[in-house]
Amino acid sequence: MNRIQTHVPAVDTTTAGHLPYVVQAAEPTRTRAEQPATDGAREHNAADLKPVVVMLRPAELDDDNPGILHVIWSYLKGGQWDIEAAYDDQWIPRTGAEFRLRAQLAEHGMHVAAFLSENDEYLPQLIAECERRGLALQLTDDPAIDLPEIRDINGRATFIARSNELGVALDELSAAAREYERSRYAAAGLYIATVGYNEALAKPNPSVTLDNMCDGLGEAMSEIMASVGKAFKVTGAHMEFAEILRASIADRLCAFNAIEFARSECGDGYDYVFDLLADGVRSGGDPHIARTTALDVPKRLRENAEVAR
Repeated sequence: MNRIQTHVPAVDTTTAGHLPYVVQAAEPTRTRAEQPATDGAREHNAADLKPVVVMLRPAELDDDNPGILHVIWSYLKGGQWDIEAAYDDQWIPRTGAEFRLRAQLAEHGMHVAAFLSENDEYLPQLIAECERRGLALQLTDDPAIDLPEIRDINGRATFIARSNELGVALDELSAAAREYERSRYAAAGLYIATVGYNEALAKPNPSVTLDNMCDGLGEAMSEIMASVGKAFKVTGAHMEFAEILRASIADRLCAFNAIEFARSECGDGYDYVFDLLADGVRSGGDPHIARTTALDVPKRLRENAEVAR
């Protein structure tokens, strides 16, 4: 890793400064920690050196001499850069690493035309992938954002990622997009079930109506999927999402059915209990808990009545 090949292909310096997101490094004030690795390094005429583009990344390096500031590098041929270097940011800041690397490469006949960072490599790819998926991109330095995620912002699905972890964001984009789609179909199921529940409440016997809706859900799914796909502007949904939609509708219809069945069993005076349970399901609460709780109410009333005798 510490051996540099002296023959480096020339880089067109008239375009190096226009590479995507190139960081042009200014010479910082020299401190003791940032002095070139070779003591007494002579000044070089840049015109006599081969220009190179350097990809400089932070990394945790194995250091046999703790406290010694160092840079390691390897020669790469082709691509957007010529040299790939790594520095331990626990021991040396990026500006110091750039300064030391300029001096060390100069000793080997090379002049750094431009420094690139990981963002220079990943940002164009991330932008292109978000555009392909129809997502907006929002970069943030908020430490509360742990893993990349997709949220609806101003009516548009937006991929949110840490600005200093774009490589991680690119790797996680597919998983985040799938999770977002799952949540969309689950939310659609909640909406459809709620509409069905509201219609059932207008009928003479809501529980019977909801029971019939549950029985007929399988036959109605193809029509429901077509309507949801049109709303989501999707020509064909993956079977995984169709199952998520079906389960979301079925779970909530069953919960609403249990609530109305238990309401009819308990009679007058307990409507507030079942209204609270129904509102919880409408608001996205766990339908399984609501169903179990609703069916438990008549049972407890009967048990209390037996004890009171």
